[in-house]
Amino acid sequence: MDVALLKCEKYDLALVKDKLREAMSLLGGWKITPNDRVFIKLNCVGPFSSEMGITTHPIFVQAVIQLVKEKTSHIMIGDNPATKDILYTLRKNGLLEMIREENIPIVDGKEFSCIANPHGKYYDSFEVSKQMIDVDVLINLPKLKTHAFAYMSVAEKNLFGLIFGLSKAAWHMKASNPLQFGEAINDLYQAILLSFHDKTMIHLCDGILGLEGEGPSTGGKPIASKVIMASYDAVSLDRV
Repeated sequence: MDVALLKCEKYDLALVKDKLREAMSLLGGWKITPNDRVFIKLNCVGPFSSEMGITTHPIFVQAVIQLVKEKTSHIMIGDNPATKDILYTLRKNGLLEMIREENIPIVDGKEFSCIANPHGKYYDSFEVSKQMIDVDVLINLPKLKTHAFAYMSVAEKNLFGLIFGLSKAAWHMKASNPLQFGEAINDLYQAILLSFHDKTMIHLCDGILGLEGEGPSTGGKPIASKVIMASYDAVSLDRV
């Protein structure tokens, strides 16, 4: 599947919006209708400032929100931080005030639904946050990061955040080596694809400021990667 890869040197709202418009135009458009319910999935792994390159940058998120508002008014946003409350984490990420100014409801992820993958290599079912998948369009906003355990943390890995909070730790115990964990992420992604067979997923990667080294959090160091990536397929984006 196609992947758009564009140079973007800084977090300027007008510039980022133009680049995202161009990226989605290259992919054939947004595929969002006025009645569609959209969930924007952030990367808010923990309460870290945006300058650290760990979480989706507020300007990148605001650009996405404003562009999606041109298509539909039915928008929700959120993530499942590993250890902290979502509102506390968003405040530390510099996202909370902007999201409230944009008047977008924040999902807390505490209502669950089970999705299945009968073809899974290791795992055939996953308990995920219901509000995040009970939508018409899922927009996934990963950061471009290296990862001490998974090697890379981009579009597919960010979907691991559909699993609620501390429940993610149990998956690290079950899939306890990088290869098995990678297959678990593949099994989860296919379960999401099966549940979204008649819906839309869009992956927009914030790589303007990336993270390299022992990520995905404070073990890594921020680096100016200066890219925005977009695709309708997480695997294709991650391979690029």
